[in-house]
Order: sequence, then structure tokens, then C-alpha cells
Amino acid sequence: MKFKSTLFSLLESVEKKNIEKKVQYINNLYLQKKKSIEQLKLLISYQNEYVAQLKSEFKLGISVNQWKNYNIFISKLRDIISDNKNIIKNYDVMINKNIIEWSRSKMKLNTWNYFIQKNKKKMIRRKFLKENILNHEYAQLKIFKKR
Repeated sequence: MKFKSTLFSLLESVEKKNIEKKVQYINNLYLQKKKSIEQLKLLISYQNEYVAQLKSEFKLGISVNQWKNYNIFISKLRDIISDNKNIIKNYDVMINKNIIEWSRSKMKLNTWNYFIQKNKKKMIRRKFLKENILNHEYAQLKIFKKR
């Protein structure tokens, strides 16, 4: 019985460490996602600013080379924005996957806690039965000695 208790406690501590690691990893992923979202907002505002600047240049008249430069720069910004959106989607997938793993670890931890409690109850019951047996044997011995 003591072996089971030790085994369950060991499994419980391992699962607690796994849960702590998962929580830390999820927090890091969330912070990275948040930074990527901020960067995406900055890139989009930068793109909008350049598009507005290009429109005003069109009204005033723009050379072909300037138009090409604006166009190349804006298309590069669009590519970077697209890549950044994909990175954010990947972070979402990774966060969801790790939340599911965290949930499974939490269920395992609850299972080990249940087994620990069940084992403790068995040990207490067994100890109580041993004490009762000893008390009964002692009482029988006293009665037997009186005769």
C-alpha cells in the first residue's frame, strides 16, 4: 500500500510539473502572438499611409520610376502582412493545441489525486482493522487468562 501511495505521489508531482510547463509555454505563445498582432497593426497602418501618400502623388503627378518604387514597396508590405497573418494563425493553432494538452494533463492530475485519496482511505481503513483485531485479540487474551 505504501508503494502505491509513493507511486501515485510521484505521478502526481510529474503531472504538476507538466502542467506548470504547459502554462508557461502557453503564456509565452500568447505574448508572442500579441507582439505579432501589434506588429501587424503597425504594418497595416504603414501600408495605409503609403497608399494615401501614393494617391496624393497621383493627383500632383508622379513619374513612372516613383510609381514603380511605391508599387514595389506596397507589394512587399502586403507580402509581409500576409506572412504576419499566417504567423498569427499558427500561434492560434499552437495555443489551442497546448490548451488541449494542458486540459489532458489536468485530468491526469485529478486522476492521480483521486487515487491518492482512495489509497489513503484504504490505508486508514486497514490500520483501523488492524487496531480492532489487536484490541479483540487483547480482550480475548484477558478473558482467557481470567479462566
